[in-house]
Amino acid sequence: MRVWHYPTREAWALARMASDTIGASEVAAVLGVHPQMSAWDLWRKKREGIGVEQTSVMGRGHRWESAVLADYSDASGNKVVAPGDYFGHPGELITVANDAFLWLRSSPDAFAWQGDTLGHVEAKTSLHAGAWSPDKGVVIEKWDDAFASLIPPHYSVQAYSQLAATDMPWNDVCALVPEGGWLGVRWVRVMRDVPTQQAIVAAAEAWRLAASRKAASAPGRSPAAYKLLPRPM
Repeated sequence: MRVWHYPTREAWALARMASDTIGASEVAAVLGVHPQMSAWDLWRKKREGIGVEQTSVMGRGHRWESAVLADYSDASGNKVVAPGDYFGHPGELITVANDAFLWLRSSPDAFAWQGDTLGHVEAKTSLHAGAWSPDKGVVIEKWDDAFASLIPPHYSVQAYSQLAATDMPWNDVCALVPEGGWLGVRWVRVMRDVPTQQAIVAAAEAWRLAASRKAASAPGRSPAAYKLLPRPM
């Protein structure tokens, strides 16, 4: 695993603009299932330096991240550790990549120890509780289209991309959602699924090479596009 560390969010955001990389959260745009970013938006970001506008929802997500992780730790019993602390750079933002495909970058929200096993944790906020599993800690061993009712498709793409980048055994994708008249944290555990991860990485790599030739393209934003995900032959 290759690791980069950044002292400020501004430095981290600037690195994400690099034209020869794709972030794990951006891969869903390549597959046509990202709700805020199209493949064309991503191409303009990478080739022309035109970023997707930061919305108030995105900003709120960053501010609530520590609360989501704290509630997850309490509910799951897993010990959360900041990536900067884990890699010896306390307080800094971390980006990692698999040595086999350094162009795919992941910026983990957190890691978590479950016993002696270290896994990945992603923190989200959502007003749509119905888009998430009603149960905490549901495990997805291997992707099937039916699981799209347990976790929003673009987040599952991100989760598998992060597992590909980190080679970790699982990714707990957490969401702070309306629950019982207030707010509650739910999470879905996405297990390492090599065929699915390979299919996603291959699609992202093909798009990256096409984009480098100024020929950006991707499936339309539709359920059919999402079926690119899981189908090893």
